[in-house]
Amino acid sequence: MNKNTLQTHKGFTLVEMAIVLVIVGLLVGLGSSMIGPLTSMAKLRETRDTIDADMSSVVSWGASNNRIPNTYTEFQTVISKQSDAYGNPLYYFFDSSLVAANICGRRPTNSLNASSLTICRTSACIAAERVTDVAYAIISGGDNRNPQTGIIACPAGVSGTCIGVYDSAPSTDNCTTAVDCPAANVPAVFLRTAQVQEYDDTVRWITLDELRSKIGCQGAQLKILNNELPPASAASAYSATLLSDGGVPFTTGPNTYRWCVQSAAPPGLTFAPTILNANCAGLAEASWSPATSSLTLSGTATTSGTYNFTVFVRDNNGPTTSNDNVASKSFVLTVNP
Repeated sequence: MNKNTLQTHKGFTLVEMAIVLVIVGLLVGLGSSMIGPLTSMAKLRETRDTIDADMSSVVSWGASNNRIPNTYTEFQTVISKQSDAYGNPLYYFFDSSLVAANICGRRPTNSLNASSLTICRTSACIAAERVTDVAYAIISGGDNRNPQTGIIACPAGVSGTCIGVYDSAPSTDNCTTAVDCPAANVPAVFLRTAQVQEYDDTVRWITLDELRSKIGCQGAQLKILNNELPPASAASAYSATLLSDGGVPFTTGPNTYRWCVQSAAPPGLTFAPTILNANCAGLAEASWSPATSSLTLSGTATTSGTYNFTVFVRDNNGPTTSNDNVASKSFVLTVNP
């Protein structure tokens, strides 16, 4: 072997080896730091997939039995997987009026029904932040293994059960006892030490309309047909008619319902029939308008401006007050100068 051959087979220097080791160390450290977030994301995805599958299982079971599971124990026998990716049992809120009734024969539960279930997206639960007529919801306690979804106070005009489901809510825990969280049916979760945690529950729900559609129910739901009102002009005659359809009309005529308006008409205009109330949803049935085929707004507007009001319509699904269907829709009327 000659001198030139020996010179072409040099190894790494100590400095080069040190640089390589530093780079390898950085890569290993970066990979290790990603393990936690990637694991959390995988578990969250698995939990969501599990709940979605269980939601479908309850729908399929409901289609065969014309009702939804009526206890936590029955719910567990219906779903395919009882625990989330964190190893904790899923829990279940439901509208109790749907556990013994024919789902297809049941109209929207609405806020007048004492058994109704409402999802509140904030603690205030104003109309724009809530989902009514929920048939059932399935919940996971999330990555912190701490169920935080439970019963909260319903706002005025809403009866039944309201549960808080938030996009973000630091230090929130509405599932602390068997009273505010009966659906968990896991007493051990109430023994945990109080702790400040970000709300991270995974929640899926389905409304009664969606459930009826998925299981193939026939028949239209009660609804107000108008989507908007034509504008008015001050000092000019005006007339608009609101119509409703679906549900169970009164026998006094086709598409005949009771009406209520939540707020006053614009100056110079009147509703006929005239039933104005600050809380139509909480108004006793006898105080609603007589059954008519439409609600009209007419007259001569005297003051220009923009006016907001909410119209409620009620059918004859009885025989008891809590079984009537109620639909509502908000309108904006512009009165031009």
